[in-house]
Amino acid sequence: MSSAIEAVTVPTTVKKPLLGLRGMVQAFSILSRLGLGGIFVWTSLAKLEQPYDFLFFVYNYELVGPQFGVWIATAVPWLELVVGISLLVGLWELGAWLLGTGLLAAFTFAQLSAMTRGLLIPCGCAKGDQELVTWQHASQTGLLLLACAIGLSCSLLQRRWRGEGPGLGTWHS
Repeated sequence: MSSAIEAVTVPTTVKKPLLGLRGMVQAFSILSRLGLGGIFVWTSLAKLEQPYDFLFFVYNYELVGPQFGVWIATAVPWLELVVGISLLVGLWELGAWLLGTGLLAAFTFAQLSAMTRGLLIPCGCAKGDQELVTWQHASQTGLLLLACAIGLSCSLLQRRWRGEGPGLGTWHS
């Protein structure tokens, strides 16, 4: 009597996740582009409507002199508007992410600086915002900075996957 061992193949089905890595990156990229783009446009319009109020807020932080303060109060709202529109439309996306990350890093630094120096000043972040700068404001701005940095990373990943190159420097796999 011979014993035969039969090879049994069990069909295995591997469920693919609803969104793979690329899908999650693309979804986060779109959501963050629209969300942060809207925030940048909204805050820029408030500053453009009341430029002298924004200049007052810039001076309150006591980080720059009068001449540089005027330059900042003039340039920042327009930079925010360009970043916001670029993110909303998806035009010059990489540059918008870079500039947005830089702006949010500067805002976060300014708020943390005001807090550590004990300045009791209004934030000046948006229209009608007369609330004093608090650790909560700084942490919210820090979270926006984190979202912007992740958006920048997603943009770089998508460029690489499309074969457009990394966009910044050279990456080696």
